[in-house]
Amino acid sequence: MWLLGVDAGGSHTRVGILHTGTGEWREGRADGANWTVHGPQICAERLACAMSGAGGLPDAPCAAHLGFAGFYPPHHETEARERLAQLLGRLDPVSIGSDLETACSGALAGKPGVVVIAGTGSVVCGVAAGGRFERAGGWGPLVGDPGSGHELGLKALRISAEWVDSRGRAPRFLAKVLGEAPTRQNVTEWIRSAYRDEWSREKIAELAPILLEAASSGDGDAILAVNNSVIHLVVQVESVSKRLRLPPDFTLTYQGGLLTGSEYFRERLFQQAGDYRLKFAPASPQLDPLRGAVLRAARSVSPTLEGAALQHLGRRAGRAAP
Repeated sequence: MWLLGVDAGGSHTRVGILHTGTGEWREGRADGANWTVHGPQICAERLACAMSGAGGLPDAPCAAHLGFAGFYPPHHETEARERLAQLLGRLDPVSIGSDLETACSGALAGKPGVVVIAGTGSVVCGVAAGGRFERAGGWGPLVGDPGSGHELGLKALRISAEWVDSRGRAPRFLAKVLGEAPTRQNVTEWIRSAYRDEWSREKIAELAPILLEAASSGDGDAILAVNNSVIHLVVQVESVSKRLRLPPDFTLTYQGGLLTGSEYFRERLFQQAGDYRLKFAPASPQLDPLRGAVLRAARSVSPTLEGAALQHLGRRAGRAAP
């Protein structure tokens, strides 16, 4: 049997197709498909492009799970099925949900636990043994995404502005950002360019890895900024774990470019969660969100098929399936 998974986020759409007997894997990519931001028509077009890149639908029984950013069931469910009917007509069963569910499923390999996701945005989500899903945060840049690339990037800008207004030591990361020694004049011009050029969330988030690197090198202002963000993430972890009534040794793992790309950020997360007296088992993510979507497709058919899919997906990810 074939399984199809979709991981559609704001920046890219990925389709993965797995044969549970042979382990054959096909993958296609396209531009981002956020259901709320891009709308149903563009999402359908980009999904079709990614499916084509994966070789199209198999001419055999195939189950599917689609995870879209900006998808909020049940509000979008009927509309999504109507818009995607032509693409998905031969698939059965088909489930559609948020990209958070696919990220959670992948990181935990279908097991219970909590996942901290930090990229351009941030959110904490988790799943109980019975499959109940909960989340905290993820409210976007207007309300707040603690620990996100956007938030840490804004903090880098604020630290820089505070230095211009003071007479202290220049933050270490400014020389790397500017490509030259910082002065009050060139830092002021750099900050003003954020307004003049209308920096996007993604552009601001590009500063986050630089701030994290500065913190790991001992920059005091950067350390304080990162620690404050991590504390908010830890509070969200506690909230999700309590609502799910997870056992004291629940699995805590992560997804997203900031956490996968920064050992320092991961260490601070686990360290502060421990300092907060949470009882948990830290773990690396088992699978990426795309393979998490494929795993959810398998689960919709049978536990046996889920086990077979997990073995193939675990080998493809370069680790033994749990």
